[in-house]
Amino acid sequence: MDHLKPRLILEVGCAKGFLVRRFRQRGIEAYGVDISRYAIGAAPDDIKPYVSIADILELPFADSSFDLVLCMETLEHLPPELVPQAAAELARVSSDKVLASIPSFGFNDYGPQGLPILPGQREDALADRPFAEITLDEKGHPHHGHLTLATYRWWTRQFAGCGLYRLGWLERDINADKRLHDFQFQIYALLKTSRPEVEMLWPDVQRASLTAGKRDASQLGPGFYHFDPGLGGRWTTEQALFFLSGRGRRRLYLEYMLPAGPGNLNPYVVVEGRREALPENSGTWVGFHLKLSSRNSITPVLLGVDRDWSPADTSGSPDENRYGMAFRYAALYRSNAGGLRRLNRRLVNKLEARFSPWKRRTTP
Repeated sequence: MDHLKPRLILEVGCAKGFLVRRFRQRGIEAYGVDISRYAIGAAPDDIKPYVSIADILELPFADSSFDLVLCMETLEHLPPELVPQAAAELARVSSDKVLASIPSFGFNDYGPQGLPILPGQREDALADRPFAEITLDEKGHPHHGHLTLATYRWWTRQFAGCGLYRLGWLERDINADKRLHDFQFQIYALLKTSRPEVEMLWPDVQRASLTAGKRDASQLGPGFYHFDPGLGGRWTTEQALFFLSGRGRRRLYLEYMLPAGPGNLNPYVVVEGRREALPENSGTWVGFHLKLSSRNSITPVLLGVDRDWSPADTSGSPDENRYGMAFRYAALYRSNAGGLRRLNRRLVNKLEARFSPWKRRTTP
């Protein structure tokens, strides 16, 4: 409600309708559908008029009926060949946004990393296809009924194929919300549009300007970092050097991520001849600000970790890929602290001038 501000909601895969009920209790018009006759039949009496039996592949609603369509922990229960049709139905009945949560694997451009990829799944991950090897329970059934296991990259492509594009800034805000930290949801906040543009999906973001070809900092060429095309780019202990331009800029801002699990990678940045340790919050994007002392127009920035890590360290896989620090954004900017201090001083002077006669009369 806080992040998406919906007015009319459809939850696809609503089970017994508990989430639909919460929305309606808070004054939002919400409806739910589920393929399970048992779940709909067991819905609370006060919510039964608002939930019904329906198939995600053929939703009984007109085009663009709801400004928000929810699909939480549902799509992974379909076989991979039906996912595009289901995603297209979610897009069809939405007039604005779709919010989905799906167990996803590997590198995530907009938030915490996904679930670890097993050695037998890696070939499929690199080939950008669903995993042939799925997890089974003790009875030999798909674990939790999950039939489609795939990377963030694969799921993102399925949504884009039907006109749903990830809102990176919105996913970042949702993942940063401390109220959600007890849950392990992999979130997709999707905008329905026929004309996706960077300015719309990432508003108010100014990419770094590099001296080497004026490329984005997240697109440095080979030799700067180890790049895995299926899982994203992650630096190893081979340090990454790049250059930022901006005369008179006084602060450096970085966004980076470390792989979840290993710890003690000791990430660092070297700038202006000094080495600064970076906070080690594994598995999530971290923003780091650093005050600079010089006003050079070109600022070299060196990033690195003291050691790297491989899944082989914990799983015994022969996989030789090493993981260090992922990096997506860097910028130089001016600090306005001096201006704020001057403004504050002027306000204090005005207040003291206004109330100084009163102070003289009441002071013993």
